[in-house]
Amino acid sequence: MSIYDSDDRLCSYSSVTLVEPTALATDIVRGEFIPPDALADIEQGKPWRQPPAGDGIPLIDTFEPTSLLRTDDTTTIASKVIWQEPGTFAEASCIAADLSVGPPVAGAIKGAAATPNPDLSLRFCGETALGERLTSSCTLQNIDRGLATTRIRVWHQSTLLAIGISSTTCIPFR
Repeated sequence: MSIYDSDDRLCSYSSVTLVEPTALATDIVRGEFIPPDALADIEQGKPWRQPPAGDGIPLIDTFEPTSLLRTDDTTTIASKVIWQEPGTFAEASCIAADLSVGPPVAGAIKGAAATPNPDLSLRFCGETALGERLTSSCTLQNIDRGLATTRIRVWHQSTLLAIGISSTTCIPFR
């Protein structure tokens, strides 16, 4: 699908690729996950708070993100899963991924700019029954000419559900 502006310039392009799961070799298994001892327990994590100014961020109240691990360039969080119906892991993975993108970019620019996230691209790696929370990790890869690029991974326990990238624009405050 393509979206054009009034001058016939391409503004956005999107595509969807589907696969028939029964056509895949399902007996091959190899997983990568964050070692559980590297993360804080959810009870010892740091729940996100609403910012002191403004109307608040509804995603914080709804998905209750909690910081589990923070390094100079990586943030790992747990987020509440509100969909428990079969086949909803993609929606839950997208929310978890989106929540994890902001902190590493914001930490790098330290309040010098707004950081809207205009592009989040995920590839789904596996499907599983979802528990109460997903874990998502976002690592800042680069900032160049006002565009931050991050790498994202989403897990349920030790099952990798999604991997992707995001581009975040760093728009200077006026």
